[in-house]
Amino acid sequence: MKLLKKCVLLLKAEKSEEAEDKYESLLIKAGFDVKHLKTLDFSFKNLEELRDKLNKPNNYSGIIFTTPRSVKALCEALNNQNLDSNWRLKYNYVVGETTYDHALNECGLNCKGQESGNAKKLADVIINDKSSITQPLLFPCGNLKTDTLINDLSKEDIAVDTVTVYETVPSPNLEEDFIQITSNYTDIPEYFVYFSPSGVKSTLNFIQKLDLARDLVDAVKFIAIGPTTEAALKNQFLRVNSVALKPTPHDLLDAIIK
Repeated sequence: MKLLKKCVLLLKAEKSEEAEDKYESLLIKAGFDVKHLKTLDFSFKNLEELRDKLNKPNNYSGIIFTTPRSVKALCEALNNQNLDSNWRLKYNYVVGETTYDHALNECGLNCKGQESGNAKKLADVIINDKSSITQPLLFPCGNLKTDTLINDLSKEDIAVDTVTVYETVPSPNLEEDFIQITSNYTDIPEYFVYFSPSGVKSTLNFIQKLDLARDLVDAVKFIAIGPTTEAALKNQFLRVNSVALKPTPHDLLDAIIK
């Protein structure tokens, strides 16, 4: 095994569907080689239930999106129909820039929370609007969501109507893709960037194989996007080199080069 210096492996749900992946573009400009490993697959569920709730905007003060996938679930639920324009007048929230862009471009919703990097910080943004939130917030989410956001809002008596709209499972081609990326465990990127706790869990067996070369795995720099992913890595006794506090390309670059 050998370590590929200045090579970054992005372990996330999928490469951006846009023409240019913003993370890859910025890292390449900074002089890094970039590889992608799709860690997760998704399947939608409960879309009829979500559609029914979307057709009743007067029952809610707004919507919460914590992932781009939740925005896509909303689009799937609407089945190419336009979102009721009344939602644009409400208090709508997102975690991070990527989800903000999806909500704006695909749903026409200009949401708050673009600067928040995790559920804890988004909760603070929402709580700041507490006096204006008089009805529940609709929260389409995945099956692996944490309870941080709901618990923090509940303490402030802000009601959340949760709908699980997608299931998260490991990518069926994960091991095959990892073998290809690393030339059968012989060429190992210097940086492993994890975007989610589920991504950590789905690749543990690969890291355990790297552990056979102790000096090599110690040289790999594990980067976490957000504190929840950081905790997931530490729970597996992996040393976290640094943490990007927000899910943005610039925050990731700062975490890598600091």
